[in-house]
Amino acid sequence: MGKINGHAGAETATVEWPGLTLERYVAEKGFGSRIALEQFFDVHETMHKGAPVVAFPYGQWVDDTWVHTATKIRGGSSHQTAWLPGEQGKKIIGPYYTRAIRQVEDIFICEGESDVHTLTLHGLAAVGISGAKGWKDEYAEIPPIRDAQRVFICQEPDADGPKFVEAVRKGLLGKKIYAVKFRADAPDPNALHLKHLAGLLGDTQLEKVAALLKSEEFIRALLALLPSGIPAFKIVMGNALEEQFEPYRWLWPDRIPKDMLTVFFGMPGVGKTTTLWDIVARVSKGEHFPYCPPETAARPAKVIILEAEEPLKQVAGPKLKLAGANMHNLIFIESTVQPNGGKQPFALDRDLESLQGLLEQHPDIALIVFDPMSSYLGDIETNKNKEVRPLLERVSAFAEENHVTIIGNGHFNKNIDQAALHRFSGGSAWVEVPRAVWAFVREPQHEDPQQERLRLMLNGKPSLTKNDEGLKFRLRNAQLTIKEETVNLAVVEWLGEVTTTLDEELSKSKPGFKPEKTEACMAWLRDFLANGPQPAGDHEIAEPGTVFGESKGKYHYNTVYEAAKRLGVRKPKQGRKSYWELASQPLLEG
Repeated sequence: MGKINGHAGAETATVEWPGLTLERYVAEKGFGSRIALEQFFDVHETMHKGAPVVAFPYGQWVDDTWVHTATKIRGGSSHQTAWLPGEQGKKIIGPYYTRAIRQVEDIFICEGESDVHTLTLHGLAAVGISGAKGWKDEYAEIPPIRDAQRVFICQEPDADGPKFVEAVRKGLLGKKIYAVKFRADAPDPNALHLKHLAGLLGDTQLEKVAALLKSEEFIRALLALLPSGIPAFKIVMGNALEEQFEPYRWLWPDRIPKDMLTVFFGMPGVGKTTTLWDIVARVSKGEHFPYCPPETAARPAKVIILEAEEPLKQVAGPKLKLAGANMHNLIFIESTVQPNGGKQPFALDRDLESLQGLLEQHPDIALIVFDPMSSYLGDIETNKNKEVRPLLERVSAFAEENHVTIIGNGHFNKNIDQAALHRFSGGSAWVEVPRAVWAFVREPQHEDPQQERLRLMLNGKPSLTKNDEGLKFRLRNAQLTIKEETVNLAVVEWLGEVTTTLDEELSKSKPGFKPEKTEACMAWLRDFLANGPQPAGDHEIAEPGTVFGESKGKYHYNTVYEAAKRLGVRKPKQGRKSYWELASQPLLEG
């Protein structure tokens, strides 16, 4: 078994979290489109401390398996970052590169994610090191560096640039190594890209990027930073922009992408499956989706349904009928027939490709749904990322290659203290691989117990579209007569769009959450810490189970911790003693 190179990392302290969207990151770096970042690096947008952040998953090859080792999130400048653990439950911070490269002839070694993204955009294989002092000799053993014949080290024009080159050179004895000496007017690959982009004509940034790639001016500029006579670089990534010119197509405009994998998550009973049947019904009869113009409706299409929780004859089928589905366009798969004539449950790890036969027989199939998806994994364990990720990647590739949309239902775990990003049951691949993720929750209990608690469909991966708004709905009772007997079943009644985020709603669902109390506590805590760090356990900051504030009994421990989370309060240690401090204060030493 191979080992993961890198070191255990701690969260990087930040001054503040102003927020950074993926759209803004793409624009600032001059990439024209985010599709290449999503396809090659799983870059996505999420929420942290109440603000949008861009997430950069890190991973490495371990034997023949790509392992997610950590996720770096950025909420503003390059200094406003933090680290989240990978699939092993800890933060292993190593080199940054895409799983799309493994054995290459030429490799670039640079500092930071945006330079790796830039070089990849231009078709060059690259590995990013976290800072000029971040090189470790063990990185020489990762496949893209180990197997490369030529290594090009990006030397930035500052005091650390030559030191970075020398450190890498010492760790790669026996290889052909070249220093790419960047200049002050364009001190790194991304700056060089932006410099050449600025001089091009085009109505949009995407058009300018296309023109730059076609001209190969960036490649020539890189070669000019090397000694003369060095052969041209080996292009291995292909023209990454070729994928970017194809816009997203939609099953449900701005919410569910066509020919891709989407996953629904939520606790049992929140309306995931009933919503799924509403979507199936609209596809089967060619009806437009909620809050979309009628002209966006597609023609009626067939749907393949794999249902493991609701009995088909007593519940799922009748609910689809009540939702208005064209039952002639629905294909239910109950089992697979083996060569010996025996039957066994459908399993994605074994039977995925067998669906191609159905798609060939029925070319008008537009959608395949799994409820829940975890019931159809076969021998794959839903909590083992290294098993789930390759399977979900196969499912995603199958959807794209066969021009069919796939939606799978999933569940939240029961840990209400986790951020939204970690509430999805199973490994991180369940969030990172699907192109869209939607979470289903119920509103918290209102002060008036008679007031209805509506259900919410909220964006769990807000990097796909500008429209990050969720939807609110209720489950309405409807009656259907089956063999002269009237049965009551639920159907979806859509009630409008909402701007609340998933993190906000999950925090409201925690026991004892009272928004007005938390806001008041935030104001008190901000004043309390304004004069500098305060020892945890002293004065008002106490141990679990106690109450504190200027007057005894004012704020409960849980309220203070919720307020601290929302303020971004840091909790550093000095020796054996813990302190609380505002993010705007200097970090304690030690």
